[in-house]
Amino acid sequence: MLIQTNGDDVVFSGHGSTMPPAGKVTRVPSGVEFYLLGPPGASITNRLGNALEAGDRITELFIRSGMTGEFSPHRYKVYTSKSGDVPNMVLHPPRGLDLSGKIVPHIIGVEKNTDLHDLWARAKPFINPRATTRIFWAACSNLRGGDKPVVDIKGD
Repeated sequence: MLIQTNGDDVVFSGHGSTMPPAGKVTRVPSGVEFYLLGPPGASITNRLGNALEAGDRITELFIRSGMTGEFSPHRYKVYTSKSGDVPNMVLHPPRGLDLSGKIVPHIIGVEKNTDLHDLWARAKPFINPRATTRIFWAACSNLRGGDKPVVDIKGD
C-alpha cells in the first residue's frame, strides 16, 4: 500500500467530524476517487494529516484501539461514484493546526463548519474531466479522542 499525494490531487484539510446534520450520506462526483484514511468516527494524527498535505510517501497505516491502545495494520477506504455513498462528514476550520511548509497545491480548508456534500463544489475547479482525480480527507471524522480509534503512519 502506497499513498502519496501529488500536484493533481485535492486535500480537504482541517478538523473533522461525523455529526448531525451531516450524519447522512453523500455521493462522490463522477471521475473522483475519495480517500478516507480512517473509518468514520476515528481520529487521524497530525503526523498523518501533515504527510498528506506535504506529499510525503505513506507506506503503512496503523490504527490504535481507543479501548486497548494496541496498534494493528489498517487499510484506507476509497469511495467512487460507483462504489456507493460516503458518510457526509463535516470539515471544521483548521484552528491550531500547522499548514505551513511544503504542501501540495490544492489544499482546501474552511472558515466555518462545512458538509462534505458542499465541499465537492469547492473541488470542482481541480477535477480533471479527462482523468480520475484523487481527493483526500486529511481530517478526523470525529471531534473527540478518548476511546475512539486513531489512525497513524509508521513512526521513526
